[in-house]
Amino acid sequence: MVAKADGLRARKMARTREGIAATALDMFADRGYEQVTIEEIAAAAEVAPSTVYRHFATKEQLALHYIGGGLAAVLARLRAIPVDAPIGDALSEALIGALAQFDQTVDVPRALAAQDLMAANPAVRAAMHGEVAEFRRELAGEMRHRLAGTADTVVPALAGALVAAVYELALEAWYAAGGRTPSRQFAAEAIEVLALGGIPLPRQDVGSARGNLDALLAANADTPATSRHRAAKAARESER
Repeated sequence: MVAKADGLRARKMARTREGIAATALDMFADRGYEQVTIEEIAAAAEVAPSTVYRHFATKEQLALHYIGGGLAAVLARLRAIPVDAPIGDALSEALIGALAQFDQTVDVPRALAAQDLMAANPAVRAAMHGEVAEFRRELAGEMRHRLAGTADTVVPALAGALVAAVYELALEAWYAAGGRTPSRQFAAEAIEVLALGGIPLPRQDVGSARGNLDALLAANADTPATSRHRAAKAARESER
């Protein structure tokens, strides 16, 4: 009986949350984001302002309801994958799985409207950028846990940046396609390009690349970063 009551309560809260978000997005579209207050949203949704704040801490969170939160889903899926799984497979599985969930549950018209809203409002874009930055930090921490010996390298942060970039690219392409092509398809294409080394940049062998980097660093002032680079290079050479 308790479990049934909890389930009913959860469904009621979900309906309330959805009603608030839908009402807010409609009002933003009709009157403009800056012109709408939380109190007005609450009145239109027939709830108290405190109820709105219970579900959405800020107006920006309301604006991002239909397109935000996906990166948190990526991280949650990754953390559910065994730590000894191949890292490329684990990242791909988490990313594609989260986007598949988005594709299967998204309210396309409202998500497209939310993308329009974000494109037109700096405050909403800043909120999304903050979500991306937080994801990158958390994923970097997860990568340090999964990849021994990378704690003092750029590898964890680079992984976070790449996954976030693929996620954002997939949603931007989905938006440009009017929601007609699954976002996970765009992500899969991007992952394939990365896996095959197909990024359209000048290619060179590893030795040449290292030589060029050494020359560039030598031509610039000595910094802690260049010192770390030389130390890493010396460590690699000592292992040969």
